[in-house]
Amino acid sequence: MDEHISDLTPQEFFDTSGNNLDLWYWKSLALLSSAEAVENSCGQIPSNPKDEEEVVEWMEVHGVSRMLRGMALECLLKALWLKHGGRLSDKGEYRSIPGTKDHDLCSLENKIAEKVDTGLNTEEKRLLARLSFFIVAGRYPIPKSISAYPSSPCSDEAIRWCRWIPEDDRTLNELIKKLNNLI
Repeated sequence: MDEHISDLTPQEFFDTSGNNLDLWYWKSLALLSSAEAVENSCGQIPSNPKDEEEVVEWMEVHGVSRMLRGMALECLLKALWLKHGGRLSDKGEYRSIPGTKDHDLCSLENKIAEKVDTGLNTEEKRLLARLSFFIVAGRYPIPKSISAYPSSPCSDEAIRWCRWIPEDDRTLNELIKKLNNLI
């Protein structure tokens, strides 16, 4: 587009922004940086699980940090959707990726995998399911309805919804690298 951004109508600006892969990618970086800042404000898992106040404070921050990480992955997946010909904005409105649920990283990845092999392994897909839960749980005590919860895990195996172990950080970092390499 040769026009200057100030020459665009509000609708054209909205649609141009909503369908801009770089903006979705940059937002993912901002969300990851924010998650790290939030996580660093709280420190490590409390060493004394009997100190209820310390545990509750850590859990509150932990959920918000995971929410931000999940939202960052959502932005990366949407950037990947755009890279492969998808659209997210039309006529001044956001358009969900067809066949996906809001904030459901598994349904997003499944739909994108129809266009490009994401190469995600089972553990990475399980992590997407857990982070989808955190996108909801990090913001509100419940979603709009029970049907708004993320879809069942990407595998038949049960997931550890509210647990986060050091291996999860490694899995998340590998997942982010894979998605970045595809973008």
